[in-house]
Amino acid sequence: MMTFDEFMTTAMFPNAAYVKCKGWSSFYVKKGRRYLRGELHDNILVLSNIEAKKTGQGTLTKFIVDFRAKYPGIPIMVECVLVPRFAEGLLRRGFRQCEHDFQSYYLLPDDEFICHPSLTPSGP
Repeated sequence: MMTFDEFMTTAMFPNAAYVKCKGWSSFYVKKGRRYLRGELHDNILVLSNIEAKKTGQGTLTKFIVDFRAKYPGIPIMVECVLVPRFAEGLLRRGFRQCEHDFQSYYLLPDDEFICHPSLTPSGP
């Protein structure tokens, strides 16, 4: 199984895979195109099936802080959010609900990601 960074640095294929990622017991991601706010984004990261090893510990928040530092300019989408508490947390942190899919949320590169000020990218 490839790591998340290996997945991100490959060409478009594979464009979906389960990858190894620190803090996650399951991490299925996709990359590709999506329309967000009526605009086509050619390179977007989609978190499809994710499960933190320890829930409620800020695993997603830490991932997003690191991701945005390492891959600036790439939008993030979390799709098929079925847990209301998780959806509320995404909205509190600056994600927007998709207009065409009410179970998906996105964060564009220029959108503010709201998290605790002490969180900084963890580095390589």
